[in-house]
Amino acid sequence: MSSTKGTQSPSNPSRREGADSIANLSARELAAAERKAAGRVSLKGYQGFLIAALVLYVASLVLPFKSGVLGFQALLFLDDSLTIAEIIFALATFLSLGLGNSLLLLTRRTWISWVTWFFTGISLFVSLFALWMRGTQSSDSRTGFGVYLAVLGVFLLTYALSSLILRRDPEQVRIAELRATTEDEDLIAQTQREAMLSQQRHSEAEGNPLLIDDRRSRAAERHRNRNQGQR
Repeated sequence: MSSTKGTQSPSNPSRREGADSIANLSARELAAAERKAAGRVSLKGYQGFLIAALVLYVASLVLPFKSGVLGFQALLFLDDSLTIAEIIFALATFLSLGLGNSLLLLTRRTWISWVTWFFTGISLFVSLFALWMRGTQSSDSRTGFGVYLAVLGVFLLTYALSSLILRRDPEQVRIAELRATTEDEDLIAQTQREAMLSQQRHSEAEGNPLLIDDRRSRAAERHRNRNQGQR
C-alpha cells in the first residue's frame, strides 16, 4: 500500500504544475495554446472503436468481397466483374477505414479526422445501398463476408468520428475559459493604467512652473487683445 501511494503522489503535483502554467499565461499566449489544442483531437473513449474498425477492414481484405473475388483484389481492380458501386465502396473504405483511420490513430490531427469523416460518410451511403441491393443479386454474385465486416467497420468509425468531431476537447474548453477571464482582466488593467497615466500627466502639468507661467502669459495676452479690440 505504501509503495502504491509513493508512486501516485508525484503525479498529482505535476498535473497541478501543468494547470498552474496554463493559468499563468497571458491572453495572447492562451490564444496560441487554444489554436494548438484545436489542431489535435483527443481519442479518449473512442480509440477502441477506431482500432476495431481498422482490424475489421484488414480482415475484410483477405476475405471474399464477392463470389470469386477477395477484398484486396477488389481494391486493386483485379476483376472485370466489379460494378461501379463496388469500386466506389472499395476505394471509400480504403480511404476511410484504412488510410484515414490509421493516420488519425498515429497523428491525432483534427483535419485528418474531418477528411476521414467525409470519406466515412461516402462509405456509409454506399454500404446502405449495397445492403439494399443485396436481394437483387444473382446467386453466383453474392456479397462476400468481407463486405459485411467492412460495413460493420464503417458503422463503428462513423459513430466514433461523429462523437469526436461534435465534442470539444476538455483542455480546449478550459483554455477558452481562462482566455476569456484573462482578456477581461487585461482590459481592466489597461483602463486602470491609462487612468493613472492621465492623472500623472495632469499632476505633472499642474506642478510644472514653466507650464504655469506659459498659461499665465497666454491669459494676459488674450486679455490685452480683448482690451485693444474694445478700444
